[in-house]
Amino acid sequence: MRTAIIGHRGTGKTSLLDRIQVYYAKLGRPVVCIDLDQEVEAKSGLTISQLFAEGEAEFRKVEKEVFTEIDKNTANVSHEVFLACGGGFDPEAITSSWRVFWLRRPSDSSGRIFLDRPRLNPGLSPIDEFLARAGTRSQHFAARADETLWIDEGLEQPD
Repeated sequence: MRTAIIGHRGTGKTSLLDRIQVYYAKLGRPVVCIDLDQEVEAKSGLTISQLFAEGEAEFRKVEKEVFTEIDKNTANVSHEVFLACGGGFDPEAITSSWRVFWLRRPSDSSGRIFLDRPRLNPGLSPIDEFLARAGTRSQHFAARADETLWIDEGLEQPD
């Protein structure tokens, strides 16, 4: 089974991968956990910020290419695969062979900002930037999600 995890920036998709890794290890079960942003950096040799400096369209092109490669390379894996997608990744690009979890937090509606991540709309304040994209992204997430997982604020570390 392959599961893609989608959601807004900062919902904890990467932290969830860390927890999944710990839980599966405790059970002695094999699992593959992949962070799409980390794979994009590894494959391109550039940081996310460097890729965004070339424009969001260029970043999204590379991101989709890396997803397509992951999709192909994990198609016949015998154990579970979890993939955390970036907040702006187009969920429609996720093929039907993936189960999709929409990871949400209560703060999704009010927004959250990150000063250590690439700016997508530098002309807007960080919170306005988030809010400008949140509605459309939420619609896309809802349309593709097989399940919605709500996670409490502040819950990040594996137990």
